[in-house]
Amino acid sequence: MTSPTASSLAGQIAVVTGAGRGIGAAIARNLAGMGAVAVLCGRRRSSLESTAAAISAAGGQGHVVECDVMDLGSVERLAAEVERTFRRTDILVNNAGIGGFGGPLHELPPDSWDKVLNTNLRGVYYCIRSFAPVMIRARGVRGIQMGPEWIELLSGGGVASAQH
Repeated sequence: MTSPTASSLAGQIAVVTGAGRGIGAAIARNLAGMGAVAVLCGRRRSSLESTAAAISAAGGQGHVVECDVMDLGSVERLAAEVERTFRRTDILVNNAGIGGFGGPLHELPPDSWDKVLNTNLRGVYYCIRSFAPVMIRARGVRGIQMGPEWIELLSGGGVASAQH
């Protein structure tokens, strides 16, 4: 496999959830560095704008959209805005997630556990549910599914996974 170049994703539209900081911000910067337009999604506009500024300073394109993956309506609006603005989504990176319980799992209050599940599981489902039709209409599905113990790469009709 050849290494990615600054133009290997030229013109591609890459949606990255949780793009305001950490792994999501790094993924967005790297995708933009390879020529993709990085659509930066998350709950905190200020963090997303910082990521967009870093992308712009490096010569890339970042598009900020506030979105809460725990809210289906918010994700549906995100998908509609991306399709309206760019006419397609080529890459979906489901990165948004929460953890760091602050103590033993058995001491976590049920409402806090619900927030973890709603972000890490339901949020992924909402994104796939909302973006798959957009991607299929455009030309096929390619996505990266992030998780604490696995990465799943979706392509066309198959699924490949790798433990890390």
